[in-house]
Amino acid sequence: MRLIATLLLAAAALFGAGSKTTVNKMSSAVSSNGSLHLIVLFRTDVVSGDAERILLNASGVKRLERPDLIANQYLIETSLEGALALAAVDEIAYLYPASEDLIAGMPVHGCPGSVDGHLPLANYVATYGNGWDGSARGEATITYSFSNPGLQVPREELTSVVERALAEWSRHAQIRFTRTNNRGARNIDFVFASGAHGDPYPFDGRGRVLAHTFYPSDVTPEPLAGDIHLDDDEPWSTRMDPELYSVVLHEIGHSLGLRHSDRPASVMYPYYRRLTELQNDDISALLRLYATRVSEAPATPAMNTPAPPPAPVTPSTSPAAPAPAAPSTDKTAPSLTITSPGTRLYGTSAASVRITGTARDSSGIQEVTWTSSTGASGMASGTNNWRVDAVALLPGDNTITIHARDAAGNVARRAVTVTRR
Repeated sequence: MRLIATLLLAAAALFGAGSKTTVNKMSSAVSSNGSLHLIVLFRTDVVSGDAERILLNASGVKRLERPDLIANQYLIETSLEGALALAAVDEIAYLYPASEDLIAGMPVHGCPGSVDGHLPLANYVATYGNGWDGSARGEATITYSFSNPGLQVPREELTSVVERALAEWSRHAQIRFTRTNNRGARNIDFVFASGAHGDPYPFDGRGRVLAHTFYPSDVTPEPLAGDIHLDDDEPWSTRMDPELYSVVLHEIGHSLGLRHSDRPASVMYPYYRRLTELQNDDISALLRLYATRVSEAPATPAMNTPAPPPAPVTPSTSPAAPAPAAPSTDKTAPSLTITSPGTRLYGTSAASVRITGTARDSSGIQEVTWTSSTGASGMASGTNNWRVDAVALLPGDNTITIHARDAAGNVARRAVTVTRR
């Protein structure tokens, strides 16, 4: 990241496109080479006509039409020089990398940003406020409730989705979630609502805005602090879009105090992605607010428990058995990438799909396996460079999850959703 920032500063000086302020308006995740696909975020007071004229008149900038973009955001293709020139424009607030789905023109849903009880917030600072535990980065204890569970998803299924998403966040930080039926302070309330529903942000019906979330109580007054509202007019599903788990996982991040990420691979990227677990950028932002999760210490035996008698020693001429190997200290999951299909949402008329990718780990990749939402599963061919030759597809959405396990037992997972037309 530091190298990219240095290159951007050098390019800014070379092309006369601004100063350090200009470079600060561009994500450090922007590549310094070749053609760039970027999201241009205009200031909220810039009307769409003015924004479109600025992009039309910009040299070396090609605007790509996408119907699902968040308000005041535009997808462009340009060079580093063109991006730096845009960053110098006062009406432009920020530029950041477009995701593969946006580049490919796949349908997406955007999150307009979490709210603080007054104004939507959608800029690209990792956190906002001090979270639920103040500024000490300690343990936080939070309750959660379902004051209006909605009509689209069965209650048991909704509870399972929310609990899995909460567990994924608490897996990395000292956050304890406890379910309650009584809404009070330090509580995340999951609410399904339609249209106007008692806060300043009415839902727009089926389509664009899926959810909004309020920041913790150090930013948002109770009783709204931390609450997650989901549009009950949406056709929510646990398999098809809009896929409930991915949206809830993202919105919990806002509820804990995280803003959006400008890294397309992260859960907190402003366009929802089907991810089952947090990415490095999400974890890094989370640990700015909360202490790192530590394993529970094993229970200490009671003092009055007698020690077992020693085992009898039997003379033997056999060589001594080797001492058991020390437990591995490797807790890092492998690096896992799906290279084909090239997008996380992929459409085809074929009855099967071939999936390829790479996996890397310092202790070595033990195996790569796959599972499908249809119930099928199997072993991939290869490890560092792996492939699954033919995964059968049912009509509609099929989510195939790849699992890479290293020699220490750590597992990485990546998923692709293939829609058979």
